[in-house]
Amino acid sequence: MRRLFLACIALAAACGRGEPASGSATPSTAAAPSYRASDGSFAIDFPAPPTRSTETVPGHDGPVEVEMASYLDADAARMFAASSYVLPLRGLDPVAALDGIADNTGGGATHAVVTERRPRRFNGLPALEVRLVGSYPGKGEFTQRGRFIIDPKTSRVFVLTVAAQGAIDDAIAERFFGSLRLP
Repeated sequence: MRRLFLACIALAAACGRGEPASGSATPSTAAAPSYRASDGSFAIDFPAPPTRSTETVPGHDGPVEVEMASYLDADAARMFAASSYVLPLRGLDPVAALDGIADNTGGGATHAVVTERRPRRFNGLPALEVRLVGSYPGKGEFTQRGRFIIDPKTSRVFVLTVAAQGAIDDAIAERFFGSLRLP
């Protein structure tokens, strides 16, 4: 089963790549920049315009194309990321798939520990929310919240992440997670 989730390891590590927009942007009641996936699979609101990227990562049945959007708020030491990809389930229970994704959250972090895991539903779809703490070599400690959603009919996985140095403002994370729109 671990091979099935290799894409998740690469995805978590890749979310911080590229040339992210930086600066300070605190989510407010003002209209947030909306990101729409190129294939129309989802839309979500970021606190500021995100960096878009596409990456091919190893998957169980071969390469997996992952579309990502991320925003690094350097002043507030927060990172927001959203991605979507198809993960062939091949009879695997969607809840087990979400657990596997959660088990591999943290990418290149050392000492990443999931401190909370809550099953959820989003628009009737299986979802899992996690909170973890860890550290990256040379970058220090972080807290991360992730919300993972899977559509069993299409095998499409949606990964939403908010990470911060220190504690995460739960209201900001909930606003980001709550802005996800599926067709």
